Amino acid sequence: MLNINKVFIALLISWLVTPAMSMASEDDLLVISIYPKNGVYDKNTLIDLVGKTEKLWTIKNKSGSSAFKTIDSLATENIIVAQQDSVRFRRLIENRELTDSGLKTLKNLVNTHPLLHDRLADKNGEQLHIWMRAKDPLTNESKKELLLSALAIFGQSEECKTNSDGMLLNVSYEEWKLTSSKPKPMNERYKSLKASTNMMKEHSILAYSASDLISYLKHSMSDGEAVNDNSSAEIEQLYMIAESVRSRHLHDLANPDFSRLKLVRMSETGSEKTKIQDFSSDLIRQWQANDSNYVSLDCRQST
Repeated sequence: MLNINKVFIALLISWLVTPAMSMASEDDLLVISIYPKNGVYDKNTLIDLVGKTEKLWTIKNKSGSSAFKTIDSLATENIIVAQQDSVRFRRLIENRELTDSGLKTLKNLVNTHPLLHDRLADKNGEQLHIWMRAKDPLTNESKKELLLSALAIFGQSEECKTNSDGMLLNVSYEEWKLTSSKPKPMNERYKSLKASTNMMKEHSILAYSASDLISYLKHSMSDGEAVNDNSSAEIEQLYMIAESVRSRHLHDLANPDFSRLKLVRMSETGSEKTKIQDFSSDLIRQWQANDSNYVSLDCRQST
């Protein structure tokens, strides 16, 4: 079993202090869903995805810089690797892991990861999703233009056709800002966040918060052990470990003392809104597919 204290001491040397989470601004979210011709978990599909995702950053805005603030896809995600007394994050997709057994492991990893399943690929491995957040506010017309520029990168090497039948068509994506009106110890905030997230999961395709990320880290490091949610010290330590290996999602979901938090949810359009317990909540972003922000690309062989 991995000793958390040893990991923390080893990583503290390289720990870089980063600013507290800043809440999301009013920017624009564009999404492409792709049916690869050989399915998602195919070596050539994933290698191609990595290369084309990198090309997305070359799309420029009016000022000449990259048009996107963030891009979320299987090609941009990291996973936790824990060995003995060390822990690190590595790319989700690595060429040497794209063997038959490695692809099966990858599919299972995505389907069981609290932040990835259904958001980046469906459970059957038929369709993957690319979420692109633009740097600048966009009109509907400029959204369409930017989406078409991104689409051209993914459709240029195969006979693919666009349609409006993507799996996210009837899905609502939401980001909630959570604040607690009463001062609480770290572990009590963690318990409240975990309970609120779990309640929202009951009415959602996907819901996650910092409690899921910290729980996943502990599980990966300690042979399946759960977080001791009676220990503020352990929760703080796990946060710092994740921070020291530069967890990409951490600062977007929580600041170090858990006074500012975010909860993300994907649900079917029109589903009942779930009350978030123990927190004041503000819906700070909502995305629903329309003609200007979503497109599906079908690259499967026609039958």
